[in-house]
Amino acid sequence: MYGPHFPLHNERYLKSKVLPKLLDDKTQMFRFFSCKFRIEKSKIKTARVVLFREFDIMNCFTLEGSFHGFIDKDRSTTEFTTESLQEMGAILGRSMSDYTNLVDDEDRQKAQMREVLKNKKKKIKAKDITRGIVKNDRSMLSKNNNDSAYSDAADTNEHQIMDGVTPGMARLNNRPTGVRSLSIQNNSTKAGSLSDTHSD
Repeated sequence: MYGPHFPLHNERYLKSKVLPKLLDDKTQMFRFFSCKFRIEKSKIKTARVVLFREFDIMNCFTLEGSFHGFIDKDRSTTEFTTESLQEMGAILGRSMSDYTNLVDDEDRQKAQMREVLKNKKKKIKAKDITRGIVKNDRSMLSKNNNDSAYSDAADTNEHQIMDGVTPGMARLNNRPTGVRSLSIQNNSTKAGSLSDTHSD
């Protein structure tokens, strides 16, 4: 079998050899290692080369058969008969069917992989959105708590001023009793001394 040529680093280098390998696995009448995957100068105008180059068809092959026979695994030559050629045609059809199934399986696996990646991206995006919402809620809650504390302090000061008590007086009133009495006593002592001085 003659097939297309692809560089070793090309992804189709191995894919273009799948169908010949399936034939090799199914019958001794076909030898994979006797295949040629290259485009020779003398084959440029053949149908397989024209289709491959003009339409970029990967699986363009030429299957050739010997007029005499094939060499089996025991290295003995077996002649071709009409029945063996018909069997080879049936094997080629089954190999093409198997190849089609492999391609379909690969496409399904790729589709499943794309779906898995798509779902992962959706989950990651949903997590990011959830984190953003939680972060915003926390910042708003913290801001509301700060505003509430500030509002409570302002209300307390306003009530104290309306009652005739300034914040300084409220702090003074919150001192221990002994400190307040001492302060009053000191004030009265100073007043007495001032009065005595005035009387003299």
